[in-house]
Amino acid sequence: MIPPVVTRARVDHLRAKGLRVREDAFAPGDSREVLFPSSLDLLVFRLEGLDLSGATKVGFEMRVHGTTHVLVSLPDAPFERAEGAVLLVCQQHYAALPPHVDAEIRVRVADGSERVAKYTIDHRFA
Repeated sequence: MIPPVVTRARVDHLRAKGLRVREDAFAPGDSREVLFPSSLDLLVFRLEGLDLSGATKVGFEMRVHGTTHVLVSLPDAPFERAEGAVLLVCQQHYAALPPHVDAEIRVRVADGSERVAKYTIDHRFA
């Protein structure tokens, strides 16, 4: 079982094991449809555009688009400080879940302030 949010080391390890992985970058505010072809094992959404250099904690939440229905909530999610990204992993069996989702990242810094970034992904499975 691969968790929904992973580290770069985990993605690299999965590739090394032979999994077919494609990465797709999203900037804050992006809203678009993404095709998940049957030729892939994993689709990694690189949720970028965040200054994570001073992050003390990063929270992640994914909801069904336009609703308050939470699919995933990680109050202390892994993140890639050097990349300025959170790596969201989508797998083929997720086709059974609602395809249109809103992802939200909350970055807390040492002074207690918080920055929020939102992304909308509309999955299409081949």
